[in-house]
Amino acid sequence: MRQQLLVVAGLALMQSACTLVPPGPAPHRPAPAPKVKRLPAPAAKSFPLHEPPAPQAHAPTPPPPPPSTSEPEPTPPAIVALTRQAEVERRQGHLDQAVARLERALRIQPQNAELWHALARLRLEQRQPKLAEELAKKSISLARGGRELLRRNWLLIAEARRQSGDVQGAMAAEREAAHY
Repeated sequence: MRQQLLVVAGLALMQSACTLVPPGPAPHRPAPAPKVKRLPAPAAKSFPLHEPPAPQAHAPTPPPPPPSTSEPEPTPPAIVALTRQAEVERRQGHLDQAVARLERALRIQPQNAELWHALARLRLEQRQPKLAEELAKKSISLARGGRELLRRNWLLIAEARRQSGDVQGAMAAEREAAHY
């Protein structure tokens, strides 16, 4: 019987050993979420649409006068040099180099309508009428009332349309040029 008792005690020890937690850090248990109290919404405040200006210790300085529209903005020397080089290259028949010079000038001064027109003219010489027309339209959008430049752009568009075989479109562009 003693032997049976030892066997039962041994089995009990082995069973309890299997359920023991091994030594080491305690397993991570997430903390319960904190309870959030909802506060009532604050009452709506009304603010005037226009606040009266704060009193000033001194009179405000007047805004600067608008720039004069009678004199055109001076062309930077780099633009002048690039357009001269482009014209020389165009006369020599180096149209790709002339285009590259004008594109470089446009990176310096992208709002220059004359540069866009010159590039359109070169593209027309390169037999790229669709591109020439788009460039001339860009020049028109930047022309700011320069009637002669507008007229030249519309005539260039007429020629581009003629090169593309659009006779009706060419005539419409010539009529537009006649307005300037």
